This record gives sequence, structure tokens and C-alpha cells, in this order.
Amino acid sequence: QNGSIQLSNRAVDISSEDVENVEVLKGPSASALYGSLAANGVVLITTKKAKPGMGEGGKVSSVNFTASVDRNSNGGRDGTEILQKKYGQLGKGSLSYGRLRPVDTPKYDHVEELLKPHWSNAQSVSFSGGSPEFSYYGSGARSDISGLIDNSAYAKHDVRANVMLLPFSSLSITSNSNFMTIDNNLPQDGSNRDGLMLGALRTPPEFNNTMVTNPDGSQHRYAGYDNPLWSVENNKFNTTIERFVHSTQASLTIEWLSVNGGIGMDR
Repeated sequence: QNGSIQLSNRAVDISSEDVENVEVLKGPSASALYGSLAANGVVLITTKKAKPGMGEGGKVSSVNFTASVDRNSNGGRDGTEILQKKYGQLGKGSLSYGRLRPVDTPKYDHVEELLKPHWSNAQSVSFSGGSPEFSYYGSGARSDISGLIDNSAYAKHDVRANVMLLPFSSLSITSNSNFMTIDNNLPQDGSNRDGLMLGALRTPPEFNNTMVTNPDGSQHRYAGYDNPLWSVENNKFNTTIERFVHSTQASLTIEWLSVNGGIGMDR
């Protein structure tokens, strides 16, 4: 098992339905605000929040619900034939282009064996409201995505609560909380003997990858590459994340003096 996987960037944890705007700070302006770690720039993602006075008497003033379902039945392919099936292997090496095979020789489409129909579905609901002194925004979302390859999938559930409080004209408090769970099954990839596409594309057309194991129980594979269908079933990688992100900020203004402070956590 010498494969590799591609882990997600943690920006995927933020629900797209919660994003208000995205801003990019570059150069000195980023460093001035966020220190030396921001020398190469900062991407600011602002999430939605209720505006003061959106509702009357604390009532909910806005409710939104979205849902989507998508299914791809051709495994992501456009019908183009990408593998030759006329020529067999050359000797016992890894070269595929040997002699022209007889017409009645069984031939296998190793890409079709690997890539399967996939689907995705997502639902989200959000609500907001409040009064001039108190406003809130809440949301919940879930998404389930099956991969192009068996045993690969992505499932996410998250809830968010953003609150703004104005107890006095000189004091404002904002609190943002986000909890999410992510379950991700990742396929093998990369240029190595466990790489699924590499193993599939380097297998000659007459070699039967669907016979995953030999009669003695060993892996049925061609040359030095793992059988990609064997790897799908036996070389799995799962990552499960439970993440809670919270921040509270307060701003106090007294005549010419302004004081700002905040706390946050990410675990």
C-alpha cells in the first residue's frame, strides 16, 4: 500500500450559503493587519449576519431554503474513446503496444470499470431577524456526494449562529459560532503503484482487472501495478472531522476613544 490521497483545504468547511463576500488583501496592507504570516496576502471570507433593525420586536424577518440534486450517469465521461483496444501487451513488461490482437480476443475498458455513475444532493436553510438592539442569523446545511470511484464519498453537516448585540449606543458585541462534521472517503491517486488511474491506464486491454484476486487469494494484477479494482476495495482512506469555530468581538466607543477586543477558538 504505497498510494497517496488528496486532502481537502479547510476552506471547504465554510458553507457557501453562509458567505456574504470574499475579499483579497495583498502586500503591506495584509501584513499591517495580520502580521508577518500574512506577507503573501490574506483571503477574508465574511459570513452572513442579520442587520440591526431587520425585524420588528425580535421576529424572524427572513427564511430561506435551498435544495439540489445532481446525478451523472456516464461516470464523468463524454463518450470519447480514450483507450486503444487493438493491440495487446508486449511480452511480460509494462509496454501495452504489442501485436495486433485477434478480433475475438476479449477486451476490457479499464476506465469504464473504474469510473461509476455518481450523484450529489444538498439542502440548506437559513433564517434571520431581530431588532435595532439585537439581531441574529442562523443556518443549517447538509451535503452528500458520491465519488466517481466506488467507496469514495463526501458528507458534511453544519450549523451556524451569528448574533449581534447593542446594549448601549457606545457598545456593540458580535458572536459567531459554527459547528460542522465531515466524513470523507478518499480514493488513491498519484504516480505510484497504487494510483488508480495510473494502474488502469497501464493495463493492457486483454487483461481482466475485474478478476480481483487469483485462486490462491493473492492480488490479480498486471506487471508491478496494483489492480485498481483491488485497491478500491482494500486500500481505503477515511478522514472524519468534527470542528467548532467561535469568535466574539466587542467594540466600545467613548467620545474620541475606541477600544476593540476579541476572543476566538477553533477546535
